[in-house]
Amino acid sequence: FFQAANSEKLKWENLKHPNVLPFLGTALFEDIFFLVSEFAEYGDIICYLGMENGPILRLLYEVSDAIKYLHVELQKAHCDIKPDNILVTRTRRALLCDFATVKGDGAGSSANSASQRSALYLSPECLEDNKTRTTASDMWAFGISIAQ
Repeated sequence: FFQAANSEKLKWENLKHPNVLPFLGTALFEDIFFLVSEFAEYGDIICYLGMENGPILRLLYEVSDAIKYLHVELQKAHCDIKPDNILVTRTRRALLCDFATVKGDGAGSSANSASQRSALYLSPECLEDNKTRTTASDMWAFGISIAQ
């Protein structure tokens, strides 16, 4: 667990964008390693939309801007875009989170390499064996997230 958490920390700590969940640091409590972030009062975007009739278009724009930052500025694919990984703050700002699977484009994460990922968000080419996720498959996943 420590290696996986440290790997995510290394990917996450240098991401700086208004719509990327800020990495605040690490904590160790009773031999458990924690990654510390800003608190998103409304939870994920699905929970938020269930509670409020909020500014959905602005939230989607903010998420798309965070994805653009990863894809264009950093040349990286998120590889796990889904509503669970889009949080909403008290000020109703969308934040992209969960950077454990971030990869440089072209060296994406195998679509079947992590069981926690939902097949619902996989692009058709990623449903085939040994296909990797890329920036294009991120866009598919974002589109499915919008449709949901």
